[in-house]
Amino acid sequence: MRVKSVFCAALLMVFASSVAYGAGGPMTGKSVKVGVIADVTGSAGAYGNSQKNAYELAGDDLKAGLIDAAGASLTFDVQDSASPTARR
Repeated sequence: MRVKSVFCAALLMVFASSVAYGAGGPMTGKSVKVGVIADVTGSAGAYGNSQKNAYELAGDDLKAGLIDAAGASLTFDVQDSASPTARR
């Protein structure tokens, strides 16, 4: 019985510290802009559009609080690398 209560207390302490860390975080109030270069147009446009969509979804998840960014506000700046079109 004592082992179980010690285990539960330890688990509760770990949970509480993780919640406190995630709520405040060392990056609270800071804004971080992440630059992304993807092949949005050209011969590899299909891959670049998928990458761009993935970063937009990640940004939405960050805003919704589904991804922990240690309190920082992350934004993704996706730019086109303008891959050349396929030769025919």
